[in-house]
Amino acid sequence: MTVMPMDALLASFFMQSALAAVFLVALWGIAFVYRRPLHRALATGWSIYLLHTLASFASAWYGREAPLSSLRWHTATLQLLAVAGSAAFWYASLRILAGRQEGSRPPARGVVWATIVVVAMLTLSVASGRVMHQPGSGPLGILYPMLYLALAAFSWWESRHTTAHTRELFWMGTAFAMFSARMLLVTQVILPEDQFAESTLTQLLAVATVQLLQMVAVGVISIGVAVTYERSAVLLMTERLHLAELTAKKSRRLESLGRMAASVAHDFNNVLMIIGSCAELADEAAARPDDVRRELRDIRLAATQGGGLVTKLLEFSQPSTYDAAPAQHARVDAVVQENAPLLEKCIGPERRLELDTAAGDLPCVLDRTQLEQLLLNMVVNARDATPVGGVIRLRTGEERLLVPRRMHDGTLGAGRYIRVSVEDNGVGIAPDVLPHILEPFFTTKRERGGTGIGLATVHQIVVGVGGELAIESVLGVGTCIDLYLPVPA
Repeated sequence: MTVMPMDALLASFFMQSALAAVFLVALWGIAFVYRRPLHRALATGWSIYLLHTLASFASAWYGREAPLSSLRWHTATLQLLAVAGSAAFWYASLRILAGRQEGSRPPARGVVWATIVVVAMLTLSVASGRVMHQPGSGPLGILYPMLYLALAAFSWWESRHTTAHTRELFWMGTAFAMFSARMLLVTQVILPEDQFAESTLTQLLAVATVQLLQMVAVGVISIGVAVTYERSAVLLMTERLHLAELTAKKSRRLESLGRMAASVAHDFNNVLMIIGSCAELADEAAARPDDVRRELRDIRLAATQGGGLVTKLLEFSQPSTYDAAPAQHARVDAVVQENAPLLEKCIGPERRLELDTAAGDLPCVLDRTQLEQLLLNMVVNARDATPVGGVIRLRTGEERLLVPRRMHDGTLGAGRYIRVSVEDNGVGIAPDVLPHILEPFFTTKRERGGTGIGLATVHQIVVGVGGELAIESVLGVGTCIDLYLPVPA
């Protein structure tokens, strides 16, 4: 069987069209699965380029067998439109890879310029009476490989000036360079326009081989770019989520640091108030050495509490240490009894402090500084709500919960706890205020210098060690706050 030159031409363009269809199906499949703008732009560019391949086949066939000017005009025009359309969407792909746009459509400015070029080429062909916009023929044919060479240059330039998807941009540039090289090789070296009518089987086979190799290479590169872009996009998204998480973590830590600083300032104010009160009493009792010694002892105790607050602040500056379990568990009753003189000075002589310690030697999961911080905040809060002549009761005791119990802001699990209760006979808490009482910086005493830090600090510390708070309040009767602190195993 003798193979005619036209048979080789037909087989070449048929295989090109078949390969283009295969790559097109693969790219649209990727676009359907991942739904990213890059995949849609690549698939659309390949869809339009398939029209170019079919138009090239028709133009070559009829240019050889029946060179009718009208038919060649139409096929060349279809090639021109297909090249412009596919190049526009491939240009959009490059801009997506370079991070210059988010959608899959070509930019408006690029569409305008492509339209101007197409109209100009058609106008020149009409004015000259020749099909000057046929790829490879006439003075305008050289513009086709130059277009792909410009896309290649843009790809390579962007690959050197962007931090993301540099490999994908480089390989896209290589694909466009292959387009340009194939056009120049076929139309200028293997089968120039003036030799087309007398082409040999060898020339046509050479053309078919070059075109098929270019088609396979560009198709594989396009699919590879789509796949690696998806992988890079996933990695980039993961990195962005990680950075967002780090930023959020840093923000939360700064917020916690702000609350911690406000809490320390609040507690330091209480400590300084006790020290000032002790110093004043010591001055008044200068003639009574025993009273002076007692006041100096209380000053030292208050200073120790202040030092403990500084230690906690320094621990907070070290990652993951503030919420760590304390080195030594405090015995609640002992701490309460030792701090009773300071707590009495804190509420002043106008109110009375009553103690009822029944926890014995049981320790809690807090250290001494944290427990003192809780007691001071609770008593100061009760003092602010208690009128002159009122009573503040501080009670401790053991409690075992056999089933979980609903508390003010959560549920406390079953277990063994030490209950620390502070009760006053003050004004009570309004029902609309009670749900917000533990929120940081929420206060009803703003005009009296309230900061809304005391109870929020208590809640944070207690919940942080697995405990909870229960609050009962009646307007005009008083308020009772129970702290449930776990007993260490």
